[in-house]
Amino acid sequence: MNLYLACFDITDDGNRTRVGKHLAVYGQRVQRSVFEIAVRNQAELDRLKAELQPLLDTGDDLRFYAICRACRQRSHNHRGERVAYIPAAILL
Repeated sequence: MNLYLACFDITDDGNRTRVGKHLAVYGQRVQRSVFEIAVRNQAELDRLKAELQPLLDTGDDLRFYAICRACRQRSHNHRGERVAYIPAAILL
């Protein structure tokens, strides 16, 4: 399982909502325009990007930051509580 932090800045309200709903299928929203997502492999990530591309206008931004397992284990919030929890397996 490959983990990513998906962050976006999208100007159109409708497109922003659709991108959020699409990303929610792959993970959980952790802030308004930030998701922690899990994909099986590079092909699945590429497919996700291709599906989202039509929802992006000129000037919009959608980024995927890889989160390694060790990085996830070191992630925490301002109170020192563990964050970025994504299970090792997802049943579909």
